Amino acid sequence: MSTNGIELQDREFFAAIEGRREPNASVAQVLPCYRALHALESSAAAAR
Repeated sequence: MSTNGIELQDREFFAAIEGRREPNASVAQVLPCYRALHALESSAAAAR
């Protein structure tokens, strides 16, 4: 088995498609985190 991160991510993505499930690290899972990080960044920029 490869330890290449991109290859592992691709393998997981295709396995999720075949299994009809949401892949690990999907956009839907990380988008709320990015929204929170953006809000924190905006608050920090406003405080400067």
